[in-house]
Amino acid sequence: MENGRVSENSAREAITVLNGEMLGFYRNAEREYYGKGVYGPDFKVIGQGEYSHVSHVEVKNPVGSDIEKAYRNGYSDIVKQGNKIGDKLSKQQSKWSNATFRASLSNLDPNAAFPQSPENTLGLVDEFDVPISEKMIVQNAVENNCTNTSNVRFINNETNI
Repeated sequence: MENGRVSENSAREAITVLNGEMLGFYRNAEREYYGKGVYGPDFKVIGQGEYSHVSHVEVKNPVGSDIEKAYRNGYSDIVKQGNKIGDKLSKQQSKWSNATFRASLSNLDPNAAFPQSPENTLGLVDEFDVPISEKMIVQNAVENNCTNTSNVRFINNETNI
């Protein structure tokens, strides 16, 4: 549930964030309430191991070209999709750790926890819905458009099955 609503996307994000928890990247993943109509990072977490600095997770769920075509009247560009994901992750990592930006939000819950720096937000990209033949294409596009790839983790990205 995000901002009081359950959607297909928020359910898929929940599955992905729990997968990351099972892989040991963090624990205690939960939705944070940021205020009425305010969308912040997808989940608040307690980072573990190499991700002990992480306090939030931003989930991305790319899809393969066949799924994209079905939702976009026959059009698909998985490179563009990956580019947009990488760009969006970079912007979100910077935006939500920016106290000046947060101060400009009128409905912000004063008790909401936000990342203190861009490095505190892990971008978790779940390639479950991307076919094996397209996984590296999407991954390369994400990495080429993301300013800090050390804070991006890909899951379900096996290409040698």
